[in-house]
Amino acid sequence: MKKPVGFYGCLLMLLLISARVQGQTRLEKVSNLYDSLLAHDIEKPKTVLAIAIFETGWMECHHCTYRENNLFGFRNNGGYVKFKTISDCLDFLRHWQDKYYVPWKKKHHKGTYYDFLRHMRYAVNMTNYIHTIMPLERWIEENVDAAK
Repeated sequence: MKKPVGFYGCLLMLLLISARVQGQTRLEKVSNLYDSLLAHDIEKPKTVLAIAIFETGWMECHHCTYRENNLFGFRNNGGYVKFKTISDCLDFLRHWQDKYYVPWKKKHHKGTYYDFLRHMRYAVNMTNYIHTIMPLERWIEENVDAAK
């Protein structure tokens, strides 16, 4: 069972991640987003964080879905989904995981989150996508975990 995060702690994390704070280091940006993923009870937060890093260019891309608060490149029939806030995007991700990942995981006990992403056809070339995400996940383990 996961520890609940206090209301003010969640609010602080969301404000930090939502605000465009000039001068933040890459590690600070990633750590703040990681804390928000944990506060939103996101499944596989390190893998999901690695995906957000890749999709947004370390939260520095201004010509991608990041400007619409879409950290994961979510699409609908009309193109990329636009979110008012990062928190809205994380809420959407939590709902998406509840709808697709949780039932998939019940059927595939030994399956990994990468297996799930393959099943969902999350990217056009999943092999290359996973080979790009895995080193980012290792970076998170070596840097974000070490900083906590």
